[in-house]
Amino acid sequence: MNRQEFALGQHFGPLSVGLGGYAYQQISDDKGTGVIDGNRARLFALGPAVTFAAPGKPFVSLHAYKEFGAENHSEGYNVALRMSVSF
Repeated sequence: MNRQEFALGQHFGPLSVGLGGYAYQQISDDKGTGVIDGNRARLFALGPAVTFAAPGKPFVSLHAYKEFGAENHSEGYNVALRMSVSF
């Protein structure tokens, strides 16, 4: 599996707003009984991304990617909200 992620954004103080996404490529065949050789997955995703990062505050990020161009893989939406706090 090879997954390359990217993001391009503009900072407004502690807030960053932009576009993010990823490209996913399966680099080895699936293993198992009845599995067809060469059935490798490929997928792309693109969508908005927002990040809040300020000293002494929780780090928060949100992205909502629309998946497209799938081969041997399902398509859908990838939405994630992440938060981390330093102690």
